[in-house]
Amino acid sequence: MFEINQRLTTHDFKLLLQNLTELRLLDLTFVNISSTIPLNFSSHFTTLNLKATGLHGMIPESIFHLSNLETLGLQFNYQFSGHFPKIKWNSSAYLKDLVLNGVNFFDYFPESLGYLSSLQTLFLQNCSLREPIPESLSNLTRLKYLFLFDSSLNGTIPSGMFSLPSLSFLYLNNNQFSGDLPDFKSNPPVHIDLISNQLQGHLSKSIQNLVNHTSLDLSSNNLRSNVDIRFFSDLKHLYHLDLSYHRISLTNENKVNITLPGSLEILRLAGCGVIELEFIRSEKQLREVDL
Repeated sequence: MFEINQRLTTHDFKLLLQNLTELRLLDLTFVNISSTIPLNFSSHFTTLNLKATGLHGMIPESIFHLSNLETLGLQFNYQFSGHFPKIKWNSSAYLKDLVLNGVNFFDYFPESLGYLSSLQTLFLQNCSLREPIPESLSNLTRLKYLFLFDSSLNGTIPSGMFSLPSLSFLYLNNNQFSGDLPDFKSNPPVHIDLISNQLQGHLSKSIQNLVNHTSLDLSSNNLRSNVDIRFFSDLKHLYHLDLSYHRISLTNENKVNITLPGSLEILRLAGCGVIELEFIRSEKQLREVDL
């Protein structure tokens, strides 16, 4: 068992990777290694966690082809760089957790990620990835967590991202996505964060499909539309709603008494031209309101 802030020499690190051929799980999180990863190492790993270890240099592509690998965590190694394989990964049958946030790839988003059929967690935020998300990512039917924020991704968001059957958390904030906001299909993610992109178009009635949704943040895009406030009234699990800084006007088309979900605690509508406040008058559970 290694303790936080413990140091491991480069020689010992390479010994663990290369010589202990029966080793299946290696977790060196926060251990100070300050080394490169050797090109050759044991192919038997199922779990390899090297979070915040001071790794530098290039990621050997062979690490993506470990045939038994289920978890790969290389996050918070900011001097670490690499390239994704362009072909199907040998680890594609078993890999469940791929956590690489903070590693520099400077790549196009690879189509090959769409072959990782067992993937449940994909963290690639702040990885300097470029270009659009490939449609192949819509094949990841077991994916639960997709974090791609703080990169340079652009183009349109594949509509399949909003209907992946297992996806709970979708974070695409602080990129350069453009085009229309896709409709929300049945069974969308329960957390959606699209802050600070360049999305356009209208906020459609499909927002009523977010029946299990808890957090929706679309602030600082270029949406424009009139949105009937009653669309939100049936979202019984919603606690955070942010539509700030759009050309969105909230309306009450039928002039009926509307109440927001009783679960709502954070409501941000700055820049939405809210004039009538009847719909929040009885919302005693609200902790934060920004109009």
